[in-house]
Amino acid sequence: MRITLNKRIPHGAGLGGGSSDAAATLRLLNRVFQTRSFRWKKLSALAAALGSDVPFFLGGGAAICRGRGELIEPAPLPVRLNLFLLKPSFGVSTAWAYSRWRDTQEIPGANYSPQQLPIKFS
Repeated sequence: MRITLNKRIPHGAGLGGGSSDAAATLRLLNRVFQTRSFRWKKLSALAAALGSDVPFFLGGGAAICRGRGELIEPAPLPVRLNLFLLKPSFGVSTAWAYSRWRDTQEIPGANYSPQQLPIKFS
């Protein structure tokens, strides 16, 4: 099979463009080849082998992700939220960002406790 991809999410934007492409391709191949044995659990395992956040994009909507990002718990939002996104002219690779995060230290006086949204999840 030959697949042509026309990307609309900028590379290096941190929006999961490559991961969502991988998940969509897995779903497409599963449907085209009618591989009934590839249920959610097996498809999710394949997705996790491609990238930590690929399983997230197999589903849809908001979710709480644990582990490396491959453990997904749907978390429907009770209200629709507006989003305003700014993308700088430069990109940052995920591998680079996480490699730098590993070496960071806490800033004295900074609040690292979980922040609360003004909405409640059910």
